[in-house]
This record gives sequence, structure tokens and C-alpha cells, in this order.
Amino acid sequence: MGLANFQQYSLTKHFKQRAFERFGIPEEKCLKWFRVQAQTMELCDNPKNQDPHQQRFQNAENIIMICNTENLTARTCFLAASCDNLLYEQFQTDREMLIATYRTELVGKESDDILQSLETLLRMTNEARLKISVVSTEWMNDFNTSLQQLQSNVETMQRHLNLFN
Repeated sequence: MGLANFQQYSLTKHFKQRAFERFGIPEEKCLKWFRVQAQTMELCDNPKNQDPHQQRFQNAENIIMICNTENLTARTCFLAASCDNLLYEQFQTDREMLIATYRTELVGKESDDILQSLETLLRMTNEARLKISVVSTEWMNDFNTSLQQLQSNVETMQRHLNLFN
């Protein structure tokens, strides 16, 4: 099938630089090389395509060319494998950001729970100090329950801090 009207396309400076860097095509031979490749190019999906005129084409040798079909310019070229690497790197970056966000949310929630437990213990200690008498069994049981809750919250916080490490 090939890229329609490939004979009318011009090459951007960026395209020429990438053709030389990635395929060793000198600038004076770049247009001819483009036209040979364009004869076997097929339109393929472009996940980041926001401009309907900016299209991604690929041929049997896995060479990808990004072309503007409105102003008939070839904008860049690369091997499909390098595209896969870029997608993988983007996936890794997105994954790390999601993990960091999730971990921050978990730690924030546990921090609130720990603060609440500490405030309860402080309130109970102040109440006992004001009474100056022997505290009741019920108070001791409540205090121990609050201490256990605090310990549980701290352990949960530690698990969340170590999550995905």
C-alpha cells in the first residue's frame, strides 16, 4: 500500500538528524531513503496521537515514521524496538508514581490513626493525673486497649512504608 503522496513529502531537520543518528543515512541521501521506505509504510495506531494529521506509519523492517499528513512533512523516524523501550520506560515511570502515591495515601491514613491513638493516650493520662488517686480497672483496661491500638497502627505504618520494596 505505502504512504499516500509520499513523493510530495518534505523532511524536517529533525527527521534528517534522526535518520542519520539511527540509521546512518546522510542528509543528501535522506529524501531518497525516505521515499523508498514510504512505499511500504502502513498506517498504525499511535497511542499518543492528539493531532489527527500527525500519523504513525510502519513498514516490514519495523521502521516507524511520524508524518504530518496535512502539510506533508515527515517529522521523525525510529525502529519499533526503540518505541517499545520508550513505552516500557514510560510504564516504569508511571508505575513508580502510582506506587509512591498509593504509599503516601496509606502512610497518611496510618499517621492520622497514630495521632488519634496518641491523643487518646494523652487525654487518658491527663485524666488519671488529675484524679491523683488510684485509677480504676476499667481505666487500665481502656489504657491498655489504646496502647495495643497504637502498637497495631505503628506496625501497619511500618508495613506500608516497606510496601513494594
